[in-house]
Amino acid sequence: MIGKLKFLIAIITCIMVVMDFVCPFVYAQSEVEGLIDLLISKGVLSRGEAVQIMEEANNTAKMQMINAVEEGPKWLANTTFKGDLRIRHQYENREDDSSEPEHRFRTRLRYGLTNTINDKLTVGFRLATGSNRNDGRDPRSTNQTWGDVFSNWEFNVDEAYFDWHPYDYFKLIGGKREVKKLMLRNSDLIWDSDLTFDGATAYLTTGPMRSGLELFTWIGAYVLQMQTHDRWETNIGVTEDNQGNDPWMLHVQPGLIYTNKGDGHQWQGKMGLSYLGIRNIDDQQNAVTLNSSGITTGNSFNSTDTLRYSYDVFYPTFSLEYAWGGPKGKTYAVKTFYDYIYNPDAEDTGFLLGAKIGYKKVGQKFGDWQLGYNYRYLEDDAFLSGFSDSDAYSGNTNVKGNEFSLQVGLAKNVILGFDYYFMEPISGAANAGNRQRRTENLFQTDLVFKF
Repeated sequence: MIGKLKFLIAIITCIMVVMDFVCPFVYAQSEVEGLIDLLISKGVLSRGEAVQIMEEANNTAKMQMINAVEEGPKWLANTTFKGDLRIRHQYENREDDSSEPEHRFRTRLRYGLTNTINDKLTVGFRLATGSNRNDGRDPRSTNQTWGDVFSNWEFNVDEAYFDWHPYDYFKLIGGKREVKKLMLRNSDLIWDSDLTFDGATAYLTTGPMRSGLELFTWIGAYVLQMQTHDRWETNIGVTEDNQGNDPWMLHVQPGLIYTNKGDGHQWQGKMGLSYLGIRNIDDQQNAVTLNSSGITTGNSFNSTDTLRYSYDVFYPTFSLEYAWGGPKGKTYAVKTFYDYIYNPDAEDTGFLLGAKIGYKKVGQKFGDWQLGYNYRYLEDDAFLSGFSDSDAYSGNTNVKGNEFSLQVGLAKNVILGFDYYFMEPISGAANAGNRQRRTENLFQTDLVFKF
């Protein structure tokens, strides 16, 4: 009899689980009860046995369904999803003879996933709004401006990469990856935060040592431009016969991180020294091609439409942060940072000096806040124009000015932000369109949702 009851409980449980997945719960329950009544009428079960079977089958079916939902597919357990939505109002006023104050509403939506294939390999991708690159897309912007007669927005691949980390001291990143994951980056003096590089990057580190010191080196090679041919060409070291070779960039950055922890507080200093070498950009074809895509528009050209200078530059960056408060001593923080760039060929320089104070991370709860300020100065040929912060005088070189920012947490993962830029040319006319701009006021209000 016990064997018969166990067999019937198993059969009833399977029926309930299957029917609950394919039809509403109430309907599935009524079907099973009808089957039980039939077995009672045939004398197969007594009323007491039927009640026992229903109770045990119900409990077993519920547990199996809960476990199936919690476990899910195996690949899903190793996948992390992440995204953000930003709604922005932007006011822009350029003090020249050809522009009126401008109001714009813009949206940025990004969503992606990271999958851990095994303990040594991770892959990921991210989609983002923004116009297609072939239609004149700014590689620094994933914004979509409102007002195109309700037209649908475009969604593009913003990141697609693998991260191979066979050892604690070494990893290799390949594909398309956001810039802050490929180097020590303290500001947007030359690299906008929305940039994603195409290429390969190696990272070497000692890891944190007992003294609190960590040494590291980033080494990367990135494709800047491919011409109309269907293959990537490079001819390193050739100067006269390099017509048609594609521009690319070499980046090498050794550096260190020093951390000193105390009771409820922490000091941390970060320093890196970058060498950035732009290859195959000094011939006419490549210079004009990059210029037409919005890169180098602020740099100096010869009468033959070739770039006047080479761009092998040195770029030190430094930051110092003091954090305190909370159970881990990291609730509040004050941070200063400094970037400097020097192009020996043009003898042009640039620098950015800034500070932040407030909560170390905004968006954990209501009332979090962070206040920031920086001053930047970037001469014409300190670096290629068109990669730095796109909101600072349209991302051109030959610019100086101030930026003020404030972020306030409205709830967990909800942030209200304000950003104000006051920028002007260092000398003469601004480089964008050769218009006689004097100053530019840009004010942005952002509402950000993270999920």
